[in-house]
Amino acid sequence: AAAHDPADPDPERVALAEEFNAAGIEAFGEGRFGVAAEKLSGAIRMDPSNPAFYGNRSLALERGERFEQALDDAESCLRCDPTYAKGYERKGRALLGLGEYAAAEAAFQRGLILQPGDAGLEDGLLEAGHAATRHKLEIVRRGNEVLGLDPADLMGAGGRDGDGKRGGGRSELR
Repeated sequence: AAAHDPADPDPERVALAEEFNAAGIEAFGEGRFGVAAEKLSGAIRMDPSNPAFYGNRSLALERGERFEQALDDAESCLRCDPTYAKGYERKGRALLGLGEYAAAEAAFQRGLILQPGDAGLEDGLLEAGHAATRHKLEIVRRGNEVLGLDPADLMGAGGRDGDGKRGGGRSELR
């Protein structure tokens, strides 16, 4: 058999790809993310030029917490079509799962440039920002633990002191 030429799609292959895609979407809806990924792999084999198939499999992999593979598929999706905003949402979600919050924010922002106001991209951007902030706060908390610092002991260093006044504990310049 001749190799598949994406510029000249074989109608039978395209139809079979759509069947695999539909089966993958159905399995995804039932929460069977591994089965969904397998079905979507069939769709990709039949039509490797369709960005939606990579995007759908990326989502199934992300929900199955297979974040590296989800990221690979999101990037394949975007290689097929760099203007496919949903691909940036998939990439952002995979990066969130990997704890790469700044990169996730960048992916969601790129998608929003292509599709302003998209709720999924906006929600992802907010989620990435919150996750980054939580991560930074956790680093500070762990640092305090390692150093044996109690935040209450630090209140005199420019925070509010016991009587609620700002700047307690600072020495006065004379």
